[in-house]
Amino acid sequence: MEVNCQDEREPLFLERKVLDRRWLEKSAIGVLREFFSVSRVNKRLSDRGFRFTTRYVGRKAILWDFESVFESEGFINNRFFWDDSFISMEKWTKSLVTQPMPVWVNVSGILLNFWNVAFFQKVGNYLGELLHMDNNTTQKIRIVRGRLLVVLHEE
Repeated sequence: MEVNCQDEREPLFLERKVLDRRWLEKSAIGVLREFFSVSRVNKRLSDRGFRFTTRYVGRKAILWDFESVFESEGFINNRFFWDDSFISMEKWTKSLVTQPMPVWVNVSGILLNFWNVAFFQKVGNYLGELLHMDNNTTQKIRIVRGRLLVVLHEE
């Protein structure tokens, strides 16, 4: 994730909202029995002409993004594809909770008079739960960009 704070009028203005979730409406999410079984499920889907993208979303959870809602529902409702490899499979919904994963956030365009630990703590805490600041950031070794490890807010 990139955050640019170049606007001189406002030292920090971030808008925290999800812009487009439509692709998720065609998605299914499942919890694996064993990690290596993903390729087996993908082969079954490919052999039957499904068009999809597989994404790892944390722990043992896998997200399938299908070309259509019809394909997604066909996958979920036909246990043949996944029953031996997955503990569960369901349609993605907004209320479905996935495991939050830490991400490195690069913050660039910081005016030098704002370059301090307190500023980066505010940025990190605004985005989610700040876990760590890169040593180059806290020690002002490289002041081109700050790096923060953050578990992002859901919304």
